[in-house]
Amino acid sequence: MGAETKIPSALEFLLKSIDFFPDPAFVINCSGEVIGWNSAIEELSHVKRADILGTRGYTYAEPFFGDRSPDLVDFLFNEFDEIYRKYVNVKVEKGIASGETYASQVRGGRGAWLWAKATLVYEPGTGEPVGALQCFRDISHHKSLETKLRMAEAISKDTADFFDNVVQGANVWISFSDSHGAVLLWNDFAERLSGFSAGEVIGQNSLKLIYPDEAYRKKVEEKISRSLDEEGMVRNFTTTVTPKNGKERILSWNITPLPDGTGGELGQLEVGVDLTEIYEAHEKVNQALEAARENEFRFRTIFETAADLIMIVDASGVIKSCNKRITSLLGFSAEELEGESLDKLIYPYDVPGTYRLLEYTYRLGSRYNEEYRFLNAKNELVDVEISAAVLDGKDGRNVLMLIRDVTERKKAQQQLKYLTLHDPMTGLYNRRYFEEELRRLNFRRHAPISIISCDVDGLKQINDRFGHRKGDEIIKAAASVIKKPFRSCDVVARIGGDEFAVILPRTNAEVAERARNRILDAVDAYNAKQPEIPLSISVGVATSEREVSLEKLFHESDNAMYEHKARHRISVRSI
Repeated sequence: MGAETKIPSALEFLLKSIDFFPDPAFVINCSGEVIGWNSAIEELSHVKRADILGTRGYTYAEPFFGDRSPDLVDFLFNEFDEIYRKYVNVKVEKGIASGETYASQVRGGRGAWLWAKATLVYEPGTGEPVGALQCFRDISHHKSLETKLRMAEAISKDTADFFDNVVQGANVWISFSDSHGAVLLWNDFAERLSGFSAGEVIGQNSLKLIYPDEAYRKKVEEKISRSLDEEGMVRNFTTTVTPKNGKERILSWNITPLPDGTGGELGQLEVGVDLTEIYEAHEKVNQALEAARENEFRFRTIFETAADLIMIVDASGVIKSCNKRITSLLGFSAEELEGESLDKLIYPYDVPGTYRLLEYTYRLGSRYNEEYRFLNAKNELVDVEISAAVLDGKDGRNVLMLIRDVTERKKAQQQLKYLTLHDPMTGLYNRRYFEEELRRLNFRRHAPISIISCDVDGLKQINDRFGHRKGDEIIKAAASVIKKPFRSCDVVARIGGDEFAVILPRTNAEVAERARNRILDAVDAYNAKQPEIPLSISVGVATSEREVSLEKLFHESDNAMYEHKARHRISVRSI
């Protein structure tokens, strides 16, 4: 800032006091020149005061968002639609604007959720604006708690019962840890296998309990972190855990991060499969093979009585032998398959992957675990997990495959995925999925976009008068009525107790209005058949042909819905 610049007295006073602010803050004049940058914002943004004072062209936005574009403070001088893409929960009053944003560049690139407030600075006497102040506050912890609370509230009794049946009844280790590594969920199988009760583990870092050796634990943590960074998930990662009784177990892990709907993560879902018996079976088979010259009978006994399908395959994929488990698992006899190619069993899309597993095992002599799909004798899909190891014997090198049916486990995983995305009462998408779609949809590819908001009228009075069971029936009926007019590509969601919303990609205002009318027609058709308690739904629609924040478009459709509710409000007390 040049020495000749005259700073008005209101700004002069502000600049003298800004360093005493506990919150990060900066000041610009009416020309957009940065004239104040306090110590707290230096710490948050990692940008020194000397490097930014006197600069123009939205330089103050770059340390927060990675680009030079209008920020909340600029909205006070000129309205920019871009603000609604950067900020949510924006509130604007005369000379004051506030909102929440995720600033990806702060904290050394780690990012943070921030609440921001921008205020015009007026010169006493003239009342003319001479600049503006913008302050920030880190609300990352608050947003995380808010998201967890929202999820907790979303878990109705139906969800809880379903959750208990799937998670607690699963024959695999299922746990969930928050973004700091603290355990929030620890199912019955995890309790049995680890020896640690949920009460001992909840709120703790489970890795310190099941990997007591610090050096080994560090290797496990590094592998998990690397896989999450490179692939976004951990798949078939085998580790040795130490339960409370000290007897080591071998588990194969699949770890999936779960987003919190705000750009961050709630934590990660860990699913572990106990492979100890498979590995022990490998050892038994190998031991039996080594002793086969002396005791062929012993090997055949282990081979034939194993609980899992055992198959010996040569380098070209020809099945040399398999045990009797083949009949109960796939419906073939051992005699039918011996001398046949593996191709006969593998689902066509999985053939390349299975042969890669065979090649790596044969060539490198290592042990590998992968999941594939087989076809049984009825041509039905069977999900299997293959543990492959090299087998050297008197007839040369082959590959020993231990094959386990994991169909039920896959179903449990699919049910868990369904649970995270759907409302259990209505089967529609839930609020979390709806909000993710608002952020995910690319406006340019899907324009024009319409959003329909729906609200069931008088649900509270129905619950009070007839009971919550009747209220649930009304919600299910509303879901059925609302869903009927829409395509499979449309996102129909229950976003609250009596609230529903629909995202319509590539849908102009005329088509969206017709869809709205079809919902109202369906309500009339329902009421013609259900005279006891009529169904009433308020419906609003908003459409945008040009690029706009979908959160803002959703807000517009909500406003339209409330206008419709005001026009046709009915009283359920008369029912």
